[in-house]
Amino acid sequence: KLQDITLTFKEKVSEKGTLYGSITIENVLEALKAQAKMELDKDTVSIDGGAIKEAGEFTATIKLSDKHKGEIKILVEGIEE
Repeated sequence: KLQDITLTFKEKVSEKGTLYGSITIENVLEALKAQAKMELDKDTVSIDGGAIKEAGEFTATIKLSDKHKGEIKILVEGIEE
């Protein structure tokens, strides 16, 4: 079930908690394939704002069909340098 999936990213952050890069839909697709053994097309995944730019907990929407959507959790853990 999609709602049971949590993708975890460990990324370098600034002192303010912002990422030096960002987590994009492509990163989410790669993590889904590696962590949840799911392969999806990039048009089926959306993130509010298009990308994640800070540490925290987020949600991505997965569109399975015109009538069926689900959400997965994305956890971004900051690593300070």
